[in-house]
Amino acid sequence: MKSRIASLPRRDWSEGAAELADGLTSLLRSPHGTMSLRPIQGAALAEAAECGGLFAHVRVGGGKTLISALIPTICSLKRPMLVVPGSLLAKTRREFKDLCLHWQINLGVRIESYEKLALAEQAELFEQYLPDGIIFDEGHRLKRVTKSACPRRVARFLARHPATKIYIMSGTLTKDSFADYAHLLDWCLRDGAPIPRDVQLQAMWAQALDANVQSRPSLTYLESDLGVAKSTEEIRALYRERLCSAPGVIISTDSFDAAGLEIRPRYLDAPEKLSAAFADLRQLWQAPDEWLLGDPFEVWHVARQLALGFCYTLDPRPPDDWYQARKAWYKVVRGLIEQNIGYDTRGQVEAATEAGELTRFAPIYAEWKKLEPTFVPNHVPIWLSTHAIDSCARWSRGNPWGGIVWCEHVAFAKKLEDATGWRYFGSEGVCAEDGSFIENARVKEIVIASVDANSTGRNLQKWRTALFTSPPMGSQAWEQQLGRQHRDGQKADVVRVQYFVGCVEHATSAQKALVEATYVQQTTGQTQKLLTADLTLPSLKSKKGPAWELTQGERTKKERQKNGH
Repeated sequence: MKSRIASLPRRDWSEGAAELADGLTSLLRSPHGTMSLRPIQGAALAEAAECGGLFAHVRVGGGKTLISALIPTICSLKRPMLVVPGSLLAKTRREFKDLCLHWQINLGVRIESYEKLALAEQAELFEQYLPDGIIFDEGHRLKRVTKSACPRRVARFLARHPATKIYIMSGTLTKDSFADYAHLLDWCLRDGAPIPRDVQLQAMWAQALDANVQSRPSLTYLESDLGVAKSTEEIRALYRERLCSAPGVIISTDSFDAAGLEIRPRYLDAPEKLSAAFADLRQLWQAPDEWLLGDPFEVWHVARQLALGFCYTLDPRPPDDWYQARKAWYKVVRGLIEQNIGYDTRGQVEAATEAGELTRFAPIYAEWKKLEPTFVPNHVPIWLSTHAIDSCARWSRGNPWGGIVWCEHVAFAKKLEDATGWRYFGSEGVCAEDGSFIENARVKEIVIASVDANSTGRNLQKWRTALFTSPPMGSQAWEQQLGRQHRDGQKADVVRVQYFVGCVEHATSAQKALVEATYVQQTTGQTQKLLTADLTLPSLKSKKGPAWELTQGERTKKERQKNGH
């Protein structure tokens, strides 16, 4: 007897999609409209209406905004809600006004942000509005259902109102785990989801499919649902076929190839005065202002700052008793992590102490927890070198046609703006100096773009070159950031991207992202830009000095992973 999952219908959404898009264009276009639906847009709208939900893993630049605008119309929703990142609220409202000229759009759709829905005072917003359908653009924002307020509230609302229809869209729904989106599939398609609905079974599937699994279980328990497989690659292929063929699931397997994509490292050789700072960071987990860091994750962040010539310090300085208590506890944490006995983060050490497993350190921890709330750190940047700023200026001289300098750190972006006169587009894609939007900047202008504010949802195809001042952290971030320019409508023959490599953390960010991109393509079938680009990964063979070394904590973690712990 076939399982529920194996018995689900199979179809190829791309078959007849062009004709379907033409038909829906005639149905949904306004009397004076001139725009037409793309095949994937037509297929997504038809699936949403037929299946009562939609799980759309549509590549960056694939046309998700129009899909979200027309779902309320084609699905006859009475109280629709669209949820977008806060940085895209103004942009979405502008675009909906423009789309109304071409399409029959439900102007009653309520547009909210993930950030607003996560606020404590908005805990009952869903209950107050009672939407009959919720569309989540950039739906990967909902992946941490056990840790983030917004997805927890969605889950609670669906438990109380199971008839609510859910439509999830994103170009980057996962980076390395089936668990990133299993619950989203369930929300959208319920019994039509091509995965187990039981959370424990979902966890077992993750063990078989995920990228970072130390020891994989036997695959026999998946045979009734997916078929016989003898390797991770085979089970991923079977899962990919089952996922992509399920009604209600739209996954774009094509790639934008009208323009090439070239990605190259741009090495930053830090001046000698940064070597001492990097040495203290590696050996003592200490920032240049003598601030002790809590775990390798914090060291990792400070290293990415130092590589650009700055780091954050405290202003004002903390009270001495607060500082000494913190210093004592963080020394304990560093020592335990470096002993290679199973602790990787400060959180793990603190949890073990609270559970009574590290009683000899309990008094030190108790003193720190007592004093911790008495001071709130205020971080301001201190500059040790402008070598990265100078490298940005040199890059610009080779780009007379303009380009985008992407900045992860606000402090670096503002320093670069002051040094060069280039406009910085921060919150909501707006330049604070003149109130203009980044989409309206001149083609031949060099602009500075905040990664947080501009790396999702924006069409920046007018530029064909970019400089990433910090390599994006993970395949999702790479896919989104690259997709602002390498997308449908790009007129250049090649989009050329350079990314700074100034420390080992920069290099490993790029290498890890390539592994994650391979996982995404193997399990979902969505083509990844990092795998189709002309990509050069960093080579550190000739690099010497503390900027290119791992911390002791990172080395011991790698040793444990290598030994299967």
